[in-house]
Amino acid sequence: YNVGYLNIGENTINITLYNPTNSTINDLSLQFGQSNVSIVNNIIYIPYINPGESITIPINIIVQNGIYGTIYIPFTISYYSNSIQYNLKGNIVENINAYPEITLSGYYSDGTITINIFNYGNAPAYNLYVNAYCKNCILTPSQGYVGELDPGNSNSIVFTVNNILPNSTIYLTLYYTDI
Repeated sequence: YNVGYLNIGENTINITLYNPTNSTINDLSLQFGQSNVSIVNNIIYIPYINPGESITIPINIIVQNGIYGTIYIPFTISYYSNSIQYNLKGNIVENINAYPEITLSGYYSDGTITINIFNYGNAPAYNLYVNAYCKNCILTPSQGYVGELDPGNSNSIVFTVNNILPNSTIYLTLYYTDI
């Protein structure tokens, strides 16, 4: 099993179980514990795996909006070999493909420009700031800092415009990290 990436919504990962022993393993059950994602097939039963045989099991995972980062899905494998019961525990480690989706809107009124910033994505934007530059005018400040902008949230930055001339153009550059 390799660490992978899950998207928001339904995903399928494949888990391969291998019997490296010289005897058949019987009554194998794979059970998933509590996690911040949903496992559609939470308990899987396999009657047996012959020596040297491997089987691949598709696992359906549902990731709700608002979950991001690295997740751990605990599991327990129970089986019998030579009439002795064995239990193995572990975690499936997955990363969530979640990104901020930032939009800007703005308006000018009485010598100020208000820039509204909204995160429509499914992950926070960190260290978010906007650099502003005006051709044919003076803007203060030249940078507005927001910091963290969580999904579904908005914030505003206000710039003061001085010495505005005809054909003035304002350039905005948005910066943020998503990790």
